Amino acid sequence: FRLGECCHPVPGDRIVGLRKPDEPVEVHAIDCFRLASGIDADWIDLSWGKRSQGAVGRLRVILYDRPGTLAEMAGLFAQNHANVVALEQTQKDHPFSTYDVELDVQDLAHLTRILSALRASDAVAQAERM
Repeated sequence: FRLGECCHPVPGDRIVGLRKPDEPVEVHAIDCFRLASGIDADWIDLSWGKRSQGAVGRLRVILYDRPGTLAEMAGLFAQNHANVVALEQTQKDHPFSTYDVELDVQDLAHLTRILSALRASDAVAQAERM
Protein backbone atom coordinates (compact mmCIF):
# COMPACT_ATOMS: atom_id res chain seq x y z
CA PHE A 1 0.00 0.00 0.00
CA ARG A 2 0.97 3.64 -0.21
CA LEU A 3 -0.55 6.71 1.43
CA GLY A 4 -2.13 9.23 -0.93
CA GLU A 5 0.04 12.29 -1.51
CA CYS A 6 -3.09 14.34 -2.23
CA CYS A 7 -4.71 14.00 1.21
CA HIS A 8 -1.96 12.69 3.54
CA PRO A 9 -4.17 10.44 5.70
CA VAL A 10 -3.09 10.04 9.32
CA PRO A 11 -4.11 7.36 11.83
CA GLY A 12 -7.60 8.20 13.02
CA ASP A 13 -8.85 9.40 9.62
CA ARG A 14 -11.56 7.32 7.98
CA ILE A 15 -9.78 5.77 5.02
CA VAL A 16 -10.48 3.82 1.85
CA GLY A 17 -8.17 2.09 -0.56
CA LEU A 18 -8.11 2.29 -4.33
CA ARG A 19 -7.05 -0.95 -5.94
CA LYS A 20 -5.78 -0.94 -9.52
CA PRO A 21 -4.29 -3.89 -11.40
CA ASP A 22 -0.54 -4.38 -10.84
CA GLU A 23 -0.28 -1.41 -8.44
CA PRO A 24 -0.16 -1.14 -4.65
CA VAL A 25 -3.37 -0.13 -2.90
CA GLU A 26 -3.50 3.67 -2.63
CA VAL A 27 -4.88 4.83 0.74
CA HIS A 28 -6.98 8.01 0.89
CA ALA A 29 -8.94 9.90 3.53
CA ILE A 30 -12.66 9.47 2.84
CA ASP A 31 -13.06 13.20 2.09
CA CYS A 32 -10.18 13.33 -0.43
CA PHE A 33 -11.03 15.25 -3.60
CA ARG A 34 -9.33 12.54 -5.66
CA LEU A 35 -12.02 10.01 -4.70
CA ALA A 36 -14.69 12.25 -6.23
CA SER A 37 -12.86 12.45 -9.56
CA GLY A 38 -14.28 9.14 -10.77
CA ILE A 39 -11.03 7.18 -10.76
CA ASP A 40 -11.51 3.78 -12.33
CA ALA A 41 -10.49 1.53 -9.44
CA ASP A 42 -11.96 -0.89 -6.92
CA TRP A 43 -12.70 0.76 -3.57
CA ILE A 44 -11.69 -1.10 -0.42
CA ASP A 45 -13.02 -0.09 3.00
CA LEU A 46 -9.98 0.16 5.26
CA SER A 47 -9.23 0.96 8.87
CA TRP A 48 -6.07 1.71 10.80
CA GLY A 49 -4.52 -1.10 12.79
CA LYS A 50 -4.27 -0.83 16.56
CA ARG A 51 -0.53 -0.25 16.30
CA SER A 52 -0.80 2.37 13.54
CA GLN A 53 1.07 5.41 14.67
CA GLY A 54 2.74 8.27 12.94
CA ALA A 55 2.28 9.96 9.60
CA VAL A 56 2.90 13.26 7.87
CA GLY A 57 0.14 15.82 8.33
CA ARG A 58 -0.12 18.80 5.99
CA LEU A 59 -1.30 22.22 7.08
CA ARG A 60 -1.75 25.60 5.43
CA VAL A 61 -1.13 28.40 7.90
CA ILE A 62 -1.65 32.10 7.24
CA LEU A 63 0.41 34.22 9.60
CA TYR A 64 0.28 37.94 10.18
CA ASP A 65 3.32 39.41 8.46
CA ARG A 66 5.16 40.85 11.45
CA PRO A 67 8.34 39.99 13.38
CA GLY A 68 8.15 36.87 15.53
CA THR A 69 5.09 35.18 14.04
CA LEU A 70 7.06 32.43 12.30
CA ALA A 71 8.96 31.79 15.54
CA GLU A 72 5.68 31.63 17.45
CA MET A 73 4.31 29.05 15.00
CA ALA A 74 7.50 26.98 15.32
CA GLY A 75 7.20 27.21 19.10
CA LEU A 76 3.65 25.85 18.96
CA PHE A 77 4.89 22.88 16.95
CA ALA A 78 7.62 22.24 19.52
CA GLN A 79 5.22 22.57 22.47
CA ASN A 80 2.99 19.98 20.82
CA HIS A 81 5.88 17.59 20.11
CA ALA A 82 5.59 17.81 16.33
CA ASN A 83 8.63 17.72 14.08
CA VAL A 84 8.58 19.95 10.99
CA VAL A 85 9.36 17.87 7.91
CA ALA A 86 8.89 20.67 5.35
CA LEU A 87 8.03 24.36 5.44
CA GLU A 88 7.38 26.50 2.38
CA GLN A 89 6.24 30.09 2.15
CA THR A 90 3.75 29.97 -0.70
CA GLN A 91 2.46 33.53 -0.68
CA LYS A 92 3.35 36.90 0.82
CA ASP A 93 0.64 39.49 0.58
CA HIS A 94 1.07 42.14 3.27
CA PRO A 95 -0.22 41.95 5.97
CA PHE A 96 -0.21 38.12 5.61
CA SER A 97 2.22 35.32 4.77
CA THR A 98 1.00 31.85 3.81
CA TYR A 99 2.97 28.72 4.67
CA ASP A 100 2.47 25.09 3.73
CA VAL A 101 3.78 22.89 6.53
CA GLU A 102 4.36 19.14 6.74
CA LEU A 103 4.60 17.74 10.26
CA ASP A 104 5.36 14.34 11.76
CA VAL A 105 2.26 13.62 13.86
CA GLN A 106 1.15 10.60 15.86
CA ASP A 107 -2.49 10.54 14.78
CA LEU A 108 -5.56 12.63 13.99
CA ALA A 109 -5.99 13.74 17.62
CA HIS A 110 -2.40 15.02 17.67
CA LEU A 111 -2.93 16.95 14.43
CA THR A 112 -6.21 18.38 15.75
CA ARG A 113 -4.50 19.63 18.94
CA ILE A 114 -1.87 21.38 16.83
CA LEU A 115 -4.54 23.03 14.69
CA SER A 116 -6.37 24.19 17.81
CA ALA A 117 -3.19 25.71 19.25
CA LEU A 118 -2.49 27.51 15.98
CA ARG A 119 -6.01 28.90 15.75
CA ALA A 120 -5.77 30.20 19.33
CA SER A 121 -2.56 32.09 18.58
CA ASP A 122 -2.54 35.85 17.92
CA ALA A 123 0.15 35.25 15.29
CA VAL A 124 -2.16 33.10 13.15
CA ALA A 125 -4.86 34.51 10.90
CA GLN A 126 -5.98 31.09 9.64
CA ALA A 127 -4.92 27.43 9.92
CA GLU A 128 -6.37 24.46 8.07
CA ARG A 129 -5.53 20.94 7.09
CA MET A 130 -4.59 20.34 3.48
